[in-house]
Amino acid sequence: MALRHVKQYFLEIEDQYFDMLDNLEELKKLLSEGKIADEDYNTILADVQKIKDNYERVAYIMFLWAKPNKRGKKEVDISASWYKALKFSSKEAILDENGDVLSHIKKLIKEGALNNEK
Repeated sequence: MALRHVKQYFLEIEDQYFDMLDNLEELKKLLSEGKIADEDYNTILADVQKIKDNYERVAYIMFLWAKPNKRGKKEVDISASWYKALKFSSKEAILDENGDVLSHIKKLIKEGALNNEK
C-alpha cells in the first residue's frame, strides 16, 4: 500500500467522521426538542464510539507517518500487519462498519422526525 492510498483512505474515514459529527448535532437538537428518548440517544452514542475509534486510529497512523526523525523519514511498511493492528481484516471492513453506524444514526433521526409528526 502506497502513501497515496493511505491518504485517500484517511480522507474517506475523515468524511465519515465529519458526517457523524453533523448527525450528532442534529440528534442533540432532536433530543432537546424531546423528539428522541434519552435511551435512544445513549445507544447512538455507544455506536458513535466505533467511528471515533476508527478515525483516531487512522489519524494517529497518519501522524506517525508524517513525524520526522532526526535521521530522516523512514519508510513505513503498511501491509496486512497494519490491518491486524487495527483489529480488522481490511480497510473495507472499517469503512463498512462506519457506514453501518451512520445509516443507523440517520434512520433513528428520520424515525424521530416521523414519530414527532404523528
